[in-house]
Amino acid sequence: QHSFLLSPNAASPRRLRALRRTPILVHAGAEEAMLDSILDFCDAADGAGADVAARVFEREVHAFQAFGFSPSWPAAAADLR
Repeated sequence: QHSFLLSPNAASPRRLRALRRTPILVHAGAEEAMLDSILDFCDAADGAGADVAARVFEREVHAFQAFGFSPSWPAAAADLR
């Protein structure tokens, strides 16, 4: 019943449609272990009518934005403006 709390990919279409209320920005590293799941979620949310902007950064890993020394960090930070 609450599997969507563990994985957004398990969300029902009704719950995905609720995402239409706010834009979604998704950053992922190309070396991210969950990249396929992240992109599946983006596709599902987009299909439900959400405003999704997804960007995959080459040669980056999970949570690369947390590391200020990452070469992609300035571009990722610029997306937040």
